Amino acid sequence: MPDDLEIGMYFFTDRIIQLDKVPHNQGIFMQEYGYPVEFYLVDEDPNQRWTNVLATPQQIGWFDFDPDGEDFAEMTVDHLNIIALEYEGWCQIDVFHESLDDDEAHDDYIKVLPELLEGKVIIHTMDYEGDFEDQDDWDGEEWQWEDDDDEDEYDETDLDDDTWKE
Repeated sequence: MPDDLEIGMYFFTDRIIQLDKVPHNQGIFMQEYGYPVEFYLVDEDPNQRWTNVLATPQQIGWFDFDPDGEDFAEMTVDHLNIIALEYEGWCQIDVFHESLDDDEAHDDYIKVLPELLEGKVIIHTMDYEGDFEDQDDWDGEEWQWEDDDDEDEYDETDLDDDTWKE
């Protein structure tokens, strides 16, 4: 618990509020609104074996209010309330995966890291469709490669024919 309340601190009761001025009687204020809170974005295992912090309070900075991911603004308390109240705290961010080789365990591990814009994450609502590299190639049922004129270069050998073994 902080010694003194400061402008910009967040409190959560039935909604999120942010201090725009320090209350005269801080004790009474905290009796009504509770202690200040900080927001972290985490990637949590559904089996609750681990939690990975993806963004700290200092890295929460942009809100994408366009489901196509094209239009975003600096995060405000109103945006935090949208995430908290309309999406029950669930949100998405853009991430990249870093492959780590653990020699002792002889396994490959994937570390999930946030993509940052000016040192801050872009938070999307759960309506966000994502920006997948090959999204235009996907027809919704089966994978379709982009149409190339190089179809003749593929070997159409009958794989059931065992004559190649001789």
